[in-house]
Amino acid sequence: MRVGVRAGILVLVTIPVAVLLVPTIFGGAYRDGRAPLAILLAATAVTAMAAPLHPIYISMGRDRTQAGIHVGAALLNVGGNLLLIPRFGMTAAASTTVAAQVLLLAAFAAGTARTP
Repeated sequence: MRVGVRAGILVLVTIPVAVLLVPTIFGGAYRDGRAPLAILLAATAVTAMAAPLHPIYISMGRDRTQAGIHVGAALLNVGGNLLLIPRFGMTAAASTTVAAQVLLLAAFAAGTARTP
């Protein structure tokens, strides 16, 4: 898990730089994409933190539970998108993605913490 946390922190550190570089690299027309980019990078950091937990969960024989957790996160993401994108646009799409990734991290962290 330590490697995942380090990778996640590394991604979080890049967020301010990435946000500043978007208009410089792609032009002013992409200025509105900075907030969703920051949110999606946060989701990437959470994903990196959760990545080492997935094989542990499988090795514990909880593959069906893992599949169910993934389905739940996907439903949260799709449902959130259907409800929120019409009103809040791409920021809502990015936000539901980070919410789904946090759900995955929390579920896998809780499930692997109970190992004997």
